[in-house]
Amino acid sequence: MLCCAECRILLSSKTAISHIRVYHSTLQVKIPKSKFNDLCSELGIRDNYPSHEELHGINALSGLDLYMMALVCQYDGCSMICASGGAMHKHYKTLHIKGEKCIPTK
Repeated sequence: MLCCAECRILLSSKTAISHIRVYHSTLQVKIPKSKFNDLCSELGIRDNYPSHEELHGINALSGLDLYMMALVCQYDGCSMICASGGAMHKHYKTLHIKGEKCIPTK
């Protein structure tokens, strides 16, 4: 897994570049997604988030923000985790269905 140094949230290799480009656009990431995916694969970085079953009973990772009431995007198997409805709406609108209203689930 990866961690956003700015937000201190957990990212998968599948969500990392999109997260940086959407939420930290001033960084202007220029790496091609295919090259990034190859590098993540070589390093063994997961391309999906751990399931609830994998996370149950383990300690929180030091340095990450711990949210007790997060929202999970369930659009087409995405599994992006957001801390607020506003963040989920922005994620959904930007990455999935431009212009449609998001109805997040807990």
